[in-house]
Amino acid sequence: MRRKAPSAGHELEPLARLRVLMVEDDADDAELMAHELRRSGLEIEWTRVETEEGFLQQLGRKPDVILVDNSLPQFGAAAALRRLKERDAELPLIVVSGTLADEAAVELVRRGASDYILKDRLARLGEAVAVALERRRLREELREQASRLRLLSNQAPGIVWITDQWLRCTYAGGRDAFELGARQDELIGRLMPELLGRPDRASEAWLAHARALEGGSETFELRLAARVFQCSVEPLRQEGAAVAGVVGTAIDITERSRAEAALLEREQRIRRLFSGLVRAQETERARIAADVHDDPLQNMAAVQMQLEVLNRSLRSRRDREAVQELQEAVAASVVNLRDLLFELRPRALDEEGLAAAFREHIARLPSDVETHLESRLVAEPPEEVRASLYRIGQEALVNARKHAGAARIDVVLEDREGGIRLEIRDDGRGFEPGAARPREGHLGLPSMIERAEMAGGWCRVSSKPGAGTTVEVWVPVA
Repeated sequence: MRRKAPSAGHELEPLARLRVLMVEDDADDAELMAHELRRSGLEIEWTRVETEEGFLQQLGRKPDVILVDNSLPQFGAAAALRRLKERDAELPLIVVSGTLADEAAVELVRRGASDYILKDRLARLGEAVAVALERRRLREELREQASRLRLLSNQAPGIVWITDQWLRCTYAGGRDAFELGARQDELIGRLMPELLGRPDRASEAWLAHARALEGGSETFELRLAARVFQCSVEPLRQEGAAVAGVVGTAIDITERSRAEAALLEREQRIRRLFSGLVRAQETERARIAADVHDDPLQNMAAVQMQLEVLNRSLRSRRDREAVQELQEAVAASVVNLRDLLFELRPRALDEEGLAAAFREHIARLPSDVETHLESRLVAEPPEEVRASLYRIGQEALVNARKHAGAARIDVVLEDREGGIRLEIRDDGRGFEPGAARPREGHLGLPSMIERAEMAGGWCRVSSKPGAGTTVEVWVPVA
């Protein structure tokens, strides 16, 4: 029953039988119009009425198209359009008149007439009817598509919207569209970015929509009441790739956001606990070292002096040799005890800083490996940062010396992006960091990585067999 509108100069395609309602007081004119429609290739059955009562009665029989003579004395095209809108606004109505001024014709079209035809130019009537019917079919299809789109989008989680090139909402749907603060039909025509966020043009929603109009795709987070949405906007393109507006979606991520916040809070709590543990551990190390230095070490130094005095007073060679053995044993114990104190807590770490502690540690290493330190630190980091970096560096230096077979080790300290970066690089035999079973001697790497992460930073180990190893650590100052 429906077909495409014909092009000028082409024969009309046959249609199913059309029900035509004519509002016409001249039977001959009605016959002429019916003849013209048939000549155009249309199969019709038609009914003629002259009054408003007859018009309303025939509307109940669902005609396909209405032809109205605008010059009827009692019931013209304007009244027919008014009555039609009360019943079925989509039914095509064509004005057919003997005389009709252009202004009057334009006004009737503005009120809803599909077209107007002068009676002395009825050759265009068949094409006008076909075009009007095609327009109605397209409108019905668009309405059905919009209905399906709304049905689908209303079932979709979150919010779906479309805007024009001025960012005015032309469509809004989705199960959560009510979160925008109005009924869906009340959202049409309003500025979409203002519905999603602050009215000022610097909000995330405004900036994202502006970038989408320029052809980009953007994402941003949106908070509506107590809910969090992940929003995505993309350009709506016409044929020829011109941007006609913006298509946007918002997915509810409230539960995910809460879980992420809880996880972040847990991580921060663990880091606070770790920071307190490191502080307590290093404090206890320092206390033990101070106690050992102030009491046992001093007593052993006093014993050394007394043994020296005793040795000078002895006459027997055997007695002097026995005392000298005691002196050597005490001296060796003092050296071992001082090394233990340094391992517990180097005094330079508190008194002179991180770089000084590394220099002292390097100075105590055997001279078989050439080790260099370069410090570019501008300011001394906090105590917990110093302790974490020193312990990680200490472990890395031990690994490089004992297991890498390196001839040279380079240590670098520097400020980097709000934290301190430590790099320890050797030219040793290297290994495969991704191996399922790291070779013996590198079991300290997981503890180094874990310590850096617990301090809020990271530790990366890059190595390759035969190409040396680099340990890179970054810990935030704040």
